[in-house]
This record gives sequence, C-alpha cells and structure tokens, in this order.
Amino acid sequence: MGIFSRMGDIIKSNITDWRNGGKSAEEILYKMRLKLDELNKQACELSENVERAGAAVKENRSDYERFRICRSKAEAAGNTGDVQVFDEKLKRLEQERMRLEAGYRTAYENCEKLKDAHDRLALEIIEAESRLKNIDALNSAAEANELLNESTFGYGDAGKLSHMLDCMETEADIRNETAEYLNGKKEDKND
Repeated sequence: MGIFSRMGDIIKSNITDWRNGGKSAEEILYKMRLKLDELNKQACELSENVERAGAAVKENRSDYERFRICRSKAEAAGNTGDVQVFDEKLKRLEQERMRLEAGYRTAYENCEKLKDAHDRLALEIIEAESRLKNIDALNSAAEANELLNESTFGYGDAGKLSHMLDCMETEADIRNETAEYLNGKKEDKND
C-alpha cells in the first residue's frame, strides 16, 4: 500500500504547489509523467514476481503429484516406512502450497492495483494535456480577439473622427449659410 499512498502524496503535493503558484502546469505534468514511468517499472517488477510465484505454485503442485504417486506405489508394495515418509513430504508440500498460493494471490492483486493506478494516472495526464491544449486554444483566441479589438478600436476612432468632421462641416455650413443670409446674399428658403 506504500506505493499508492506515496503516489497520492506526490499528486496532492503537486496540486497544492500548483494552487499556490509554486509550479507551472507543465512542471506538474512532467513530474506526473516521471511517476508514470516509475509505475511502469514497478508494474514490470511485480509482473515478474507474479510469474515467479505462479511458477513456484506450479512446481509445488508437480512435486506434490509426484510424491503422491510414489506414496501410492509404496502403499501398494506394503512399504509402510516409505508411506510415512511420503505422507510427511506431502503434508509439508501442502502447507508450502497454501503459503505459495497466498503469496501468488497477494502478488497478483498488488500487480492489478498497480496497473489500475497506472491507468488512472495515464488518464489524468491525458486529460490534463487535453485541458492544457484547450486553454492554449482559448488563450490564442483571446489574443486574436484582443488584436481585433485593438484594430476595431482604431477604426472606431476613425469613425468618431469622421463623425466629428461631419458635424464640424455641418456646423460650418450652417454658419456660412447664416452669414450669407445676414449679408443678403441668400434668400430665406421659407419666403
């Protein structure tokens, strides 16, 4: 269980550091990838342990069957001394088989737990990478929008200037017409 609690501690530490601004998302992902590599190595070692434990159980069963046959032959021959020796060996092999099978089950279960932890971490990494790509895309879109806003703001100023000039021209035209009217050069349109 130490492997899994250590992995949890590392992930919690990374998340805490990230929240505190201690590390960037890329640094956390890098450490997660390193942890994934470590889990791969441990999974290989555990798989080898499972194979060795399985081979030991198989060898024990083979020995048990061999001594059981020898005991049957000794019993058929009426050799009680050998029967007792084989009974003792079979009893020891039975006890050893129970210990070996328990070891095999433990190794197998640990290997499966480690594979599950590996798979969960791999999925978290994939999800985090995907989210980072989405964030990068959103940032790119935001930058493009900011550029567009800056450009539009420039056009907006030009539009404001154009409107101001139109107003100034209209005002100048009104003043000019008023001056002409007062000078008698123009007749009142209402007349």
